[in-house]
Amino acid sequence: MTYREANTDNNKLQDHVIYVWFLLVFSYMMLFHMRSDKDRSHWTKIYLIITVSTMVIEDCRRLVVNYHTQMMETWNWLDSWFLPLYAMQYILFYIGIICYYQSENQAQLFTTARIILAIDLELWYLFSLRFVSAIKLLGPKLVMIRNMSRDLAAFIYIIFVCIAAYGVVSRALVMYDTLDFTAKSIFTGIFYQPYWLLYSEADAELGNLDAIINGTNSEMAAEATVNQVLLAFHMILINILILNLLIAVFNFTINDVQEKNEYFWRYQRYELTRDYFEKPILVHPPLSLIAYVIWLLREFFPSGTTFRVFSNCCKLTLLGQRFTCGLYYEKRPPGQCVDKPAI
Repeated sequence: MTYREANTDNNKLQDHVIYVWFLLVFSYMMLFHMRSDKDRSHWTKIYLIITVSTMVIEDCRRLVVNYHTQMMETWNWLDSWFLPLYAMQYILFYIGIICYYQSENQAQLFTTARIILAIDLELWYLFSLRFVSAIKLLGPKLVMIRNMSRDLAAFIYIIFVCIAAYGVVSRALVMYDTLDFTAKSIFTGIFYQPYWLLYSEADAELGNLDAIINGTNSEMAAEATVNQVLLAFHMILINILILNLLIAVFNFTINDVQEKNEYFWRYQRYELTRDYFEKPILVHPPLSLIAYVIWLLREFFPSGTTFRVFSNCCKLTLLGQRFTCGLYYEKRPPGQCVDKPAI
């Protein structure tokens, strides 16, 4: 193991500890200091605002570095649908904090702030899984989950159509003229109740249909009988055909990642090493904010000569056998420089 790799492991451990501290502070605020009207500027809220803002700056810095070092070519644009989730944790946090500080004497706005911040805290917990991406045992498993999520997104439309079809037709047969024309009533009757059929929770639905068929009022018996036939058809379609097809697709995705297990782990290890190599000396938010302030002061008040980090006359060589070492630059003789824009 090289010094850089060992130093990267130490930085990752420190970053993990500070991230856990961030989650603990966030959880502490949500559990004990959300209703504190007399102390709206509690240290936990100030710490969270500074830390999240520093994380936003760090992610913007990473995008700029990837652009200037031409590393965006390595991005998998098929997974670009996953990128809004990264921005969602920041967007929800700022919306929740703004609603919180505007919710004085407004109970409804305060409830909105609590809900938004609670969902945001859930996202921060889930994104803490990135710290195990470089572990050989767990890293490829995260790739499996990401690829399975992409496969699931393709099936959501099919499942939504089947649920909507049964929900509309069944309610038109046995609940005609009983549903209120409101968003809550329509959502509950057409989507919410039929949704649980995905998990084979059909007892309540069958109980209602049997009560109509065996009831004293037999006017709706024919509609209820047809509804039972539709229920049986949709249980076969959704629970047997579609879900088993989805499981088969998941199985193919898992086997595909398992065959390339070594490649995915080496790539994730390289990304981690490169990420920490490019970060400022104080890599952990909110301490990294100090490094950015110093950088801005140097930009506005330059005091010496600035040198390039990457050479214009260089040849990029990829180590195949030791992918964890990443990329290294081999200098060419001055006469063999290729005409290429400066990085």
